[in-house]
Amino acid sequence: MENVDKRQIGPVTTAASGGVAAAGVLSWIIETVWHLEVPTDVQTYLGILFVIAAGFAVRPAGKRAAL
Repeated sequence: MENVDKRQIGPVTTAASGGVAAAGVLSWIIETVWHLEVPTDVQTYLGILFVIAAGFAVRPAGKRAAL
């Protein structure tokens, strides 16, 4: 039997993951270079902003149909 289920990570998921990772790295850089403590709430808000920006940057692939 052939496997027809070809799952892959979509561009929006990739952008969201990259946004959260970028927020974490930026927080680490701020703490390491400038020795400023970045509160968890601020890290969370940075992650949300980066996810929104990254999701907005993804070019739509056309009309997506609901499964």
